[in-house]
Amino acid sequence: MGFDFNIRYGKRKIDLSKGGTWNKPLIICIIIIMIFIGLAVTSKQWLPDDRIKNTMHTQETLFYNRVNVDTCKTVYVDTSKRLGQAVFEEERTMGEEKNYPLIYKVYDDAGNELSHFVATSEMKITEKERGLGKRKILIQFAVPKDVYYIDIMIEQKDNTVNHVYIDYRDFVKKELYEKGSKYFEFVAQEEKKLVDLQTDLKKEEGKKKQDKDVINEKKEVLQKQKEKVKAIKKGVYD
Repeated sequence: MGFDFNIRYGKRKIDLSKGGTWNKPLIICIIIIMIFIGLAVTSKQWLPDDRIKNTMHTQETLFYNRVNVDTCKTVYVDTSKRLGQAVFEEERTMGEEKNYPLIYKVYDDAGNELSHFVATSEMKITEKERGLGKRKILIQFAVPKDVYYIDIMIEQKDNTVNHVYIDYRDFVKKELYEKGSKYFEFVAQEEKKLVDLQTDLKKEEGKKKQDKDVINEKKEVLQKQKEKVKAIKKGVYD
Protein backbone atom coordinates (compact mmCIF):
# COMPACT_ATOMS: atom_id res chain seq x y z
CA MET A 1 0.00 0.00 0.00
CA GLY A 2 1.49 3.35 -1.04
CA PHE A 3 1.32 6.68 0.72
CA ASP A 4 -0.62 9.55 -0.76
CA PHE A 5 0.97 12.86 0.22
CA ASN A 6 -1.45 15.67 -0.47
CA ILE A 7 -0.83 19.35 0.02
CA ARG A 8 -3.95 21.52 0.10
CA TYR A 9 -4.15 25.28 -0.35
CA GLY A 10 -7.76 26.21 -0.30
CA LYS A 11 -9.39 24.45 -3.19
CA ARG A 12 -6.10 23.69 -4.92
CA LYS A 13 -4.50 20.30 -4.49
CA ILE A 14 -1.04 19.04 -5.50
CA ASP A 15 -0.75 15.28 -5.56
CA LEU A 16 2.96 14.37 -5.38
CA SER A 17 2.38 10.65 -5.50
CA LYS A 18 0.95 10.84 -9.02
CA GLY A 19 3.92 12.69 -10.45
CA GLY A 20 6.33 9.77 -10.06
CA THR A 21 6.36 8.99 -13.77
CA TRP A 22 8.20 12.22 -14.63
CA ASN A 23 9.68 13.51 -11.34
CA LYS A 24 12.54 11.00 -11.32
CA PRO A 25 13.86 11.71 -14.87
CA LEU A 26 13.55 15.45 -14.21
CA ILE A 27 15.62 15.20 -11.03
CA ILE A 28 18.26 13.12 -12.85
CA CYS A 29 18.44 15.73 -15.65
CA ILE A 30 18.84 18.54 -13.12
CA ILE A 31 21.68 16.66 -11.38
CA ILE A 32 23.44 16.04 -14.71
CA ILE A 33 23.10 19.71 -15.69
CA MET A 34 24.48 20.83 -12.31
CA ILE A 35 27.47 18.48 -12.68
CA PHE A 36 28.13 19.80 -16.20
CA ILE A 37 27.94 23.42 -15.03
CA GLY A 38 30.31 22.63 -12.14
CA LEU A 39 32.85 21.05 -14.48
CA ALA A 40 32.56 23.91 -16.96
CA VAL A 41 33.14 26.54 -14.29
CA THR A 42 36.14 24.80 -12.71
CA SER A 43 37.80 23.43 -15.87
CA LYS A 44 41.01 25.10 -17.15
CA GLN A 45 39.80 24.35 -20.67
CA TRP A 46 37.00 26.85 -20.24
CA LEU A 47 38.62 29.45 -18.02
CA PRO A 48 41.53 31.74 -19.00
CA ASP A 49 44.97 30.52 -17.92
CA ASP A 50 45.65 32.34 -14.64
CA ARG A 51 49.31 31.30 -14.39
CA ILE A 52 51.93 34.06 -14.35
CA LYS A 53 53.09 34.93 -17.86
CA ASN A 54 56.64 33.59 -17.96
CA THR A 55 58.31 35.67 -20.68
CA MET A 56 61.65 37.15 -19.63
CA HIS A 57 64.82 38.57 -21.19
CA THR A 58 63.45 39.01 -24.71
CA GLN A 59 64.49 42.17 -26.58
CA GLU A 60 67.51 42.52 -24.29
CA THR A 61 71.27 42.36 -24.73
CA LEU A 62 73.09 39.56 -22.91
CA PHE A 63 76.78 39.99 -22.16
CA TYR A 64 79.50 37.32 -22.39
CA ASN A 65 83.26 37.32 -22.64
CA ARG A 66 83.98 39.29 -25.86
CA VAL A 67 80.49 38.50 -27.19
CA ASN A 68 77.17 40.35 -26.85
CA VAL A 69 73.86 38.74 -27.80
CA ASP A 70 70.76 40.66 -28.87
CA THR A 71 67.92 38.36 -27.86
CA CYS A 72 64.89 37.51 -29.98
CA LYS A 73 62.12 40.07 -30.36
CA THR A 74 59.53 37.52 -31.48
CA VAL A 75 59.09 33.76 -31.29
CA TYR A 76 57.11 32.36 -34.21
CA VAL A 77 55.22 29.07 -33.92
CA ASP A 78 53.56 27.01 -36.63
CA THR A 79 50.85 25.24 -34.62
CA SER A 80 50.05 22.70 -37.35
CA LYS A 81 53.69 21.55 -37.58
CA ARG A 82 54.49 22.14 -33.88
CA LEU A 83 57.54 24.09 -35.08
CA GLY A 84 59.01 27.15 -33.36
CA GLN A 85 61.53 29.73 -34.53
CA ALA A 86 63.64 32.41 -32.82
CA VAL A 87 66.41 34.65 -34.18
CA PHE A 88 69.29 36.11 -32.14
CA GLU A 89 72.21 38.34 -33.14
CA GLU A 90 75.77 37.99 -31.87
CA GLU A 91 78.10 40.99 -31.83
CA ARG A 92 81.78 40.04 -32.01
CA THR A 93 85.17 41.31 -33.11
CA MET A 94 85.64 40.56 -36.80
CA GLY A 95 87.94 37.57 -37.29
CA GLU A 96 87.02 36.02 -33.95
CA GLU A 97 84.01 34.07 -35.20
CA LYS A 98 85.39 30.75 -33.95
CA ASN A 99 86.65 32.11 -30.64
CA TYR A 100 84.56 32.32 -27.47
CA PRO A 101 81.79 30.06 -28.83
CA LEU A 102 78.25 30.13 -27.46
CA ILE A 103 76.06 27.05 -27.05
CA TYR A 104 72.32 27.35 -27.71
CA LYS A 105 69.87 24.78 -26.31
CA VAL A 106 66.07 24.72 -26.01
CA TYR A 107 64.01 23.25 -23.14
CA ASP A 108 60.35 23.02 -22.21
CA ASP A 109 58.94 24.16 -18.86
CA ALA A 110 59.59 20.71 -17.35
CA GLY A 111 63.32 20.96 -18.16
CA ASN A 112 63.25 18.48 -21.06
CA GLU A 113 65.61 19.36 -23.91
CA LEU A 114 63.67 19.83 -27.14
CA SER A 115 64.74 18.74 -30.59
CA HIS A 116 66.30 21.76 -32.29
CA PHE A 117 68.96 22.99 -34.70
CA VAL A 118 71.03 26.15 -34.91
CA ALA A 119 72.01 27.95 -38.14
CA THR A 120 74.68 30.67 -38.10
CA SER A 121 75.14 33.39 -40.73
CA GLU A 122 78.39 34.97 -41.88
CA MET A 123 79.67 38.01 -39.98
CA LYS A 124 78.82 41.45 -41.38
CA ILE A 125 80.82 44.45 -40.26
CA THR A 126 78.85 47.05 -38.27
CA GLU A 127 81.56 49.30 -36.78
CA LYS A 128 84.62 49.51 -39.00
CA GLU A 129 86.65 51.67 -36.61
CA ARG A 130 86.25 49.20 -33.74
CA GLY A 131 86.38 46.13 -35.96
CA LEU A 132 82.99 44.89 -34.78
CA GLY A 133 80.48 42.84 -36.69
CA LYS A 134 77.23 40.94 -36.20
CA ARG A 135 75.88 37.58 -37.28
CA LYS A 136 72.43 36.05 -37.05
CA ILE A 137 71.67 32.90 -35.06
CA LEU A 138 68.56 31.08 -36.24
CA ILE A 139 67.06 28.48 -33.90
CA GLN A 140 64.19 26.19 -34.91
CA PHE A 141 62.75 23.75 -32.38
CA ALA A 142 59.93 21.31 -31.70
CA VAL A 143 57.03 22.78 -29.71
CA PRO A 144 55.17 20.37 -27.36
CA LYS A 145 51.39 20.58 -27.56
CA ASP A 146 50.67 21.73 -23.99
CA VAL A 147 53.91 23.60 -23.26
CA TYR A 148 53.73 26.42 -20.68
CA TYR A 149 56.89 28.22 -21.76
CA ILE A 150 60.06 27.69 -23.80
CA ASP A 151 63.49 28.11 -22.20
CA ILE A 152 66.32 29.02 -24.59
CA MET A 153 69.63 28.58 -22.79
CA ILE A 154 72.70 30.43 -24.08
CA GLU A 155 75.94 29.27 -22.50
CA GLN A 156 79.57 30.24 -22.86
CA LYS A 157 81.66 27.33 -21.64
CA ASP A 158 83.31 27.93 -18.25
CA ASN A 159 81.89 31.44 -18.12
CA THR A 160 78.28 32.62 -18.25
CA VAL A 161 74.86 31.01 -18.67
CA ASN A 162 71.72 33.01 -19.53
CA HIS A 163 68.14 31.92 -20.12
CA VAL A 164 65.49 33.49 -22.34
CA TYR A 165 61.94 32.45 -21.44
CA ILE A 166 58.97 32.74 -23.81
CA ASP A 167 55.46 32.05 -22.51
CA TYR A 168 53.16 30.21 -24.92
CA ARG A 169 50.74 33.17 -24.77
CA ASP A 170 53.43 35.32 -26.40
CA PHE A 171 54.00 32.96 -29.34
CA VAL A 172 53.20 34.59 -32.69
CA LYS A 173 51.42 32.19 -35.04
CA LYS A 174 53.10 31.97 -38.44
CA GLU A 175 53.43 29.45 -41.23
CA LEU A 176 56.98 28.08 -41.06
CA TYR A 177 59.08 25.55 -42.91
CA GLU A 178 62.13 23.68 -41.66
CA LYS A 179 65.12 25.71 -42.82
CA GLY A 180 67.95 23.42 -41.74
CA SER A 181 71.41 24.21 -40.39
CA LYS A 182 72.61 25.27 -43.88
CA TYR A 183 69.89 27.91 -44.23
CA PHE A 184 72.20 30.93 -44.40
CA GLU A 185 74.41 29.25 -47.01
CA PHE A 186 71.30 28.69 -49.12
CA VAL A 187 70.31 32.37 -48.72
CA ALA A 188 73.81 33.46 -49.82
CA GLN A 189 73.62 31.26 -52.93
CA GLU A 190 70.22 32.64 -53.92
CA GLU A 191 71.37 36.23 -53.35
CA LYS A 192 74.40 35.58 -55.59
CA LYS A 193 72.07 34.29 -58.31
CA LEU A 194 70.08 37.50 -57.96
CA VAL A 195 73.19 39.67 -58.36
CA ASP A 196 74.31 37.65 -61.40
CA LEU A 197 70.89 38.08 -63.03
CA GLN A 198 70.94 41.83 -62.39
CA THR A 199 74.43 42.10 -63.93
CA ASP A 200 73.38 40.04 -66.95
CA LEU A 201 70.31 42.23 -67.51
CA LYS A 202 72.37 45.43 -67.38
CA LYS A 203 74.77 44.02 -69.99
CA GLU A 204 71.86 43.10 -72.26
CA GLU A 205 70.27 46.55 -71.88
CA GLY A 206 73.63 48.19 -72.63
CA LYS A 207 74.02 46.56 -76.03
CA LYS A 208 73.60 48.84 -79.04
CA LYS A 209 71.24 46.46 -80.74
CA GLN A 210 68.74 45.41 -78.12
CA ASP A 211 66.54 42.35 -78.38
CA LYS A 212 63.36 43.35 -76.52
CA ASP A 213 62.14 39.77 -76.19
CA VAL A 214 65.43 38.69 -74.57
CA ILE A 215 65.39 41.68 -72.21
CA ASN A 216 61.77 41.06 -71.17
CA GLU A 217 62.55 37.39 -70.56
CA LYS A 218 65.54 38.29 -68.38
CA LYS A 219 63.45 40.82 -66.45
CA GLU A 220 60.86 38.15 -65.75
CA VAL A 221 63.51 35.71 -64.48
CA LEU A 222 65.03 38.48 -62.35
CA GLN A 223 61.66 39.33 -60.77
CA LYS A 224 61.01 35.67 -59.90
CA GLN A 225 64.42 35.46 -58.25
CA LYS A 226 63.71 38.63 -56.23
CA GLU A 227 60.45 37.11 -54.97
CA LYS A 228 62.21 33.85 -54.12
CA VAL A 229 64.93 35.59 -52.09
CA LYS A 230 62.32 37.72 -50.30
CA ALA A 231 60.31 34.61 -49.39
CA ILE A 232 63.22 32.62 -47.97
CA LYS A 233 64.41 35.60 -45.90
CA LYS A 234 60.97 36.37 -44.46
CA GLY A 235 60.77 35.96 -40.69
CA VAL A 236 64.56 35.94 -40.28
CA TYR A 237 65.67 39.22 -41.82
CA ASP A 238 62.49 41.19 -40.99
